[in-house]
Amino acid sequence: MFTRKQCLAKECTHDEYYLQFSDPRTSHYLLQTGLVRKARGSKDPHFNDIPLKYWDAVPIYAAQVDRMKEAGDYLTAAGRVCIAKAMVRKMVDNGGGA
Repeated sequence: MFTRKQCLAKECTHDEYYLQFSDPRTSHYLLQTGLVRKARGSKDPHFNDIPLKYWDAVPIYAAQVDRMKEAGDYLTAAGRVCIAKAMVRKMVDNGGGA
C-alpha cells in the first residue's frame, strides 16, 4: 500500500495512489451512470469538461475510507473526485465502459 506521504514525495503516481482505493461497486456506478462514456468523449486530459456535480455524486464506501485511513489519509470531497477520476481513467485506458 502506498501512503499519503509516499504520494506527496512522488514515490508513486497520483493515479497509483488513488487507484488503491477503488471498489467494484464504485466501478459499477461509474459504468451505469455513463461517467466512463462521458470520459471517453472528454477533450480534457483531467476530465474537467465533465461537470463537477457528476464526480461529487460518486459513492465511496466504508472499506475505501478505511483503506485511506491505513494510508494516512482521510476522505475529502477532492479525494472522492480523485478516486473516481483515477478509476475512470483506468477504465477508459483499458477500453472499458463502451
